Amino acid sequence: MVAVVALLTSCSSQSISEETLKADGERLAALQCEARKLQEERFLLAQNVRQWEDSVRFSQDSTTKTAHQQVLDELNGKREGMHLRTKTMADSITKVLDGFYEGTYKDTADRKLLDAALTAAFEANCPQ
Repeated sequence: MVAVVALLTSCSSQSISEETLKADGERLAALQCEARKLQEERFLLAQNVRQWEDSVRFSQDSTTKTAHQQVLDELNGKREGMHLRTKTMADSITKVLDGFYEGTYKDTADRKLLDAALTAAFEANCPQ
């Protein structure tokens, strides 16, 4: 992957150093990795909500049903915070990309360089 970035760098219309590409790729990869973790948290929260909704729905005993409803209410309370975290993450990524696209990576060739650097950094630093 480094060879691809180096080759693309040599073909770029603007001279973007490998250090800049690497740093910018790592910055975006860190955001993307954090976004992936947040997505996994959202999916887990949704799965837990569905399971507890079923537990409440199918509970025969009123004491058990009340206990399950309390857990469900707590999980539902986390939804708003999760929504805000997701929006903040999306806004952060958009802001960083807009800054890159208005500055260093204005043309398509330069953006492809950034994409390659992002992919390399993400694969190296964000285990699946």
